[in-house]
Amino acid sequence: MFNLFSRNYKKAALTFLKQHTVGQRVYSIGDGGAKMRYLRECGYIVSDRVSDSRWVHKIISKPKSTQTPE
Repeated sequence: MFNLFSRNYKKAALTFLKQHTVGQRVYSIGDGGAKMRYLRECGYIVSDRVSDSRWVHKIISKPKSTQTPE
């Protein structure tokens, strides 16, 4: 069951990268959740905390292939 949900945030993360450009900054309330954690672990974004609840995420690279990992 967990494997089913784990694919959802990975797919959402790759869709997020397709919609944004390298170097772009995205602001959020909170750390961005599972999607942003996955992108940080893969090395696609760098996140910084700018206040108690606000974060800024900067896209530093994109995946070479557009296929979703399983």
